[in-house]
Amino acid sequence: MFDLAPRRLSKLWAKQAAARAKQEAREAREKAAKEKAAADAAAKASPAPPAPEAGAPADGRAAKQAPASTASRCPVCGAAIGQARTGRPARYCGNPCRQAAHRARRRGAEAAGHAARLHERLADDARPPPAIWSTS
Repeated sequence: MFDLAPRRLSKLWAKQAAARAKQEAREAREKAAKEKAAADAAAKASPAPPAPEAGAPADGRAAKQAPASTASRCPVCGAAIGQARTGRPARYCGNPCRQAAHRARRRGAEAAGHAARLHERLADDARPPPAIWSTS
């Protein structure tokens, strides 16, 4: 009989814990709904936003928050770039120009690395040989 009591208690505790979790979830939903209703009421009560300045984007953002890529021309070929409604603004007119720009950047990095290695080699040649190489 004693071995059944802990099982009954654990079932009871599990039921109580589940009931508490449901109650806490219900209270959290009610609190969120009240906060949303208060925010909506505050938004309705606030005055209309000021008119955008000349040159500012029409969607109400400040002029300094305009997209970073405002260029409408491809930096590789100079063609016009179409602007998508969503997502990141395009930098290049298409994949061939994007790949050409990548290859040019990579060639520049490789050239810089080659120049650094050449500079090191020339600097190494200018150093005197280590003392263990001396014949005196």
